[in-house]
Amino acid sequence: MSLILMLFLISFLAGAKPAKKGEFFPDYASLEKSNSIKGIFVIFVFFRHYAQYVVLDSVWDKGFSLINYALGQMIVVAFLFYSGFGVMCSIEKKGISYVKSLPFHRAFKVWVHYAIAVGLFWGVNLLLGRELPARKIIGTLLCWDAIGNSTWYIMAIIISYLLAYLSFRFCINRKKLGAVWLTILTVCAVLALIPVRPGRYYNTLLCFPLGVWWAIYKEKIDAFLKKGMNYGITLLGCMAVTVITNGLRNHNVWIYELASVSFVCAGVLMTMKLSLKNRFIQYAGSHVFSLFILQRLPMLYLSKATDLEKSPYVFFAVTFVITFVLSYLFDWCIDRLDQLTFRKMQVSSAKKF
Repeated sequence: MSLILMLFLISFLAGAKPAKKGEFFPDYASLEKSNSIKGIFVIFVFFRHYAQYVVLDSVWDKGFSLINYALGQMIVVAFLFYSGFGVMCSIEKKGISYVKSLPFHRAFKVWVHYAIAVGLFWGVNLLLGRELPARKIIGTLLCWDAIGNSTWYIMAIIISYLLAYLSFRFCINRKKLGAVWLTILTVCAVLALIPVRPGRYYNTLLCFPLGVWWAIYKEKIDAFLKKGMNYGITLLGCMAVTVITNGLRNHNVWIYELASVSFVCAGVLMTMKLSLKNRFIQYAGSHVFSLFILQRLPMLYLSKATDLEKSPYVFFAVTFVITFVLSYLFDWCIDRLDQLTFRKMQVSSAKKF
C-alpha cells in the first residue's frame, strides 16, 4: 500500500504551480483551492478507513501504516478549518440572514443528508442478515452510536454550525466578539464531550473557530507573512509545533488540539506558495460529504459478504471505484431533494429565527 499511497501523492501534485519568488497566491483560501485540499484529505480518510478492514503486515505496507498513524484525526482538520472560514466569509457577505439560516440550512440539512446515509447502512446490515435494535439505530441517528458508518465528524460539524449561530446571532455587527464567543463555546463543548465521548469526537473541534479567526484577520495575516522572513519562520514554527505535539497528542486533548491547529496552519501556509490544480482532487473536494460518509458502505458489505479483503489491493480498487459511483448517485439524488425542500424554504425559514 505504500506504493499506491506514493502514486496518489504524486498524482495530487499533477498540475501544481508554485508561486513566484516573494509572492503568494491571493486566492489560496478560495472555494476552488480549498476544494483541492479537502479532496486530498478525503482520499486520506479513505485510506484510513480501508486500513481498518484489511490486514497490512507486509514490509511494503510499513510506510503506509506509519503515515496513517502519524496523521490520525488530523486528516479532517482541513474540513473544519475551511468550514469555519467559509461560514465567516458568508456572514460578512450576507449578514444576519445567513446567521439565521445556520440552524436549518446548515446543521439540520447536514443531519438530513446524514440520516439518509444511515438508512443505506441500515439496508446493508439487513442484507448481511443483521437485525439491529431500534436503540442502536436511534443512537446512530443522534450521532451517538454507529451501524458501520462514521458518526463523529457529523456531530462535530453540526455542533460547530450551531455554536456559530449562537455566537453571531446577537453579535452580527461585532464579528470579533462573535468569534470570541465561538471559541469559548467550542472549548465548553470539548469539556462537555470529554467524559462521555471518545477523543475523536472533539479533539479537532478548535479548527473550526480557527477558520473563523483566519477569515477575520486574513488581510492582516497576509500582510504580516509578506514581510521579510515572516513566512518562512511561521511555516517552520507551525511544522515544528506539529511534530512535537503530534508525538504527545494521546497524552492530553489540548495537546491534540494544538497539534491539529498547527498542522492545519502549516497546510494553509503551504497553499499560499503552491497552487494545486487537479481535476480529480477538486472533484473529490466538492463531494466531500458523500465520499466521507459512504466510503465505509462497500467496505462493510464486501468485507462481510465476500473474501475480497484477503486481497488488499483488489479490495482497495473495488471499494474505491464503488465509493465514487455511490457518491455521484447520492449527490445527484440529494441535489434534487434539496431543490424540492431546503431551497424553496430558505427565505421563509430564515424569518422564523
